[in-house]
Amino acid sequence: MVYVKQYLPSFFDPINIERTQHVFKSQEELLEIPFIKSWGDRYNYALTKEEPSKLMAVSDDGYTWYVIGFIDDITGLDLPEWKPKWKEQEES
Repeated sequence: MVYVKQYLPSFFDPINIERTQHVFKSQEELLEIPFIKSWGDRYNYALTKEEPSKLMAVSDDGYTWYVIGFIDDITGLDLPEWKPKWKEQEES
């Protein structure tokens, strides 16, 4: 049984938003989970390789990214490996 646990930053704790955890059997099922699907078509998804793996929502050619969940076993998932990118700030 493989699960994904929703990530919410700690500032959500005071307003009692409950983090959800879902079981899934395939990548298709994973991408249909409501809290993941809510990111819409503006984002692609990627995974970190450490365990538990972080599920990332990625946009802007990889320069904008958010941790949205943790997955305990990524075997069988065909999502790209997430690698951080940062834009160089322009000098004033």
